[in-house]
Amino acid sequence: MRYLIDTQIAIWAKENNARLKPSIRAILEDLENDIYVSAFSIQEIAIKHQLAKLPHFVVSVENFAQTLLDDDFSILAISNAHLFNYHRIPFYDDHRDWASPTRLTVSFCQ
Repeated sequence: MRYLIDTQIAIWAKENNARLKPSIRAILEDLENDIYVSAFSIQEIAIKHQLAKLPHFVVSVENFAQTLLDDDFSILAISNAHLFNYHRIPFYDDHRDWASPTRLTVSFCQ
């Protein structure tokens, strides 16, 4: 199956953070799954770094992106089609960052 993960899930996965639910960790570690991270997430991390909103996340954006690629995650490029279809991504009631352009979206990349 294919999964598009949001910024926070990507950060927690790379940090091996205990707040990452075991069910999500299992999806990320299953070699049969294709895991995608949007280029929006890389941009969001760069912005949060600049605003000092990630004080405990000390890796550079470049190193973070390379780690994702090294772990067989794919960085999903942003195309006009993605921008034009963004309004079709569902909102989740328990998601706190409504302004985030990437939300955990299961099976979005079909």
